[in-house]
Amino acid sequence: MGDDNLEDPVYEIRWCIGVAFRNWILAVPSLAMAIVGTAAVALMDPWPLTNGLFRGSPFAIPAQPFGLADASFYIEWATVALIAALVGIVIEAATYLGADDAMNNRPIELPRLLTSGLSFVGTFVLFGLVCGGAALVVFAVVFGLTVLTKGVLAILLFPAMLCAGVAAAFGLVFTVPAMVFGRQTATGAIGLSWRLAFANVARILPTVIGLIIVSFIAGLIGLLLLNIPYAGEVASLVISAFLGVFQAVVITKVYRELTSPAPPQSLADAS
Repeated sequence: MGDDNLEDPVYEIRWCIGVAFRNWILAVPSLAMAIVGTAAVALMDPWPLTNGLFRGSPFAIPAQPFGLADASFYIEWATVALIAALVGIVIEAATYLGADDAMNNRPIELPRLLTSGLSFVGTFVLFGLVCGGAALVVFAVVFGLTVLTKGVLAILLFPAMLCAGVAAAFGLVFTVPAMVFGRQTATGAIGLSWRLAFANVARILPTVIGLIIVSFIAGLIGLLLLNIPYAGEVASLVISAFLGVFQAVVITKVYRELTSPAPPQSLADAS
């Protein structure tokens, strides 16, 4: 890429952290969603004894005896989960689009990014259904065989299943940029991501390991901060939002490098 330091994954991770911090505004949508979501959950009843979010609405039904959930309990949680999923998709797509803008020194315009993110909702939903369906089939087969063999097969297959899960996660690392930048369909993005990942293991693996280490450290700090009432919870949400931006920058940068027909901009020039 025109910069010898690019061969150093530590330098690359540090550069991506710098891009994420300089473009902190990309974390605002995720942070706002987390705060609003936390507030919404706080207004809802954790147990199906009363009607939290919909109390006083047409959906509110008198509380049932303990252990019997009323209709509003399922309606409110399903509604919140659906809204959160759809908003999360838009924010995820917008974050990747913003990461690409940030690396190319283009201005970050949140309204434009979020509007553009809306166009990817269908593709992301289909991607989730494909992955969820595949996981469900695998689980059903393994569970059935485990029952038939009285648990013996589960013990024997656990190492193989663990390795398969890691391989699948590695192979799917570029699915989001493939959908957002490559305009791939859900299945096309899975195929493209799989080919890019396993055809460039030597290039990608050190960066992925660095990404995992940074994410683990940030997550651990976030968990420790939860011990501080109120302020710690907010700080943990901030860390999580910035972590999402950092991950988007790393994955977008590597994806662009692997798919760009021209040599990408050097990190030294970009910084």
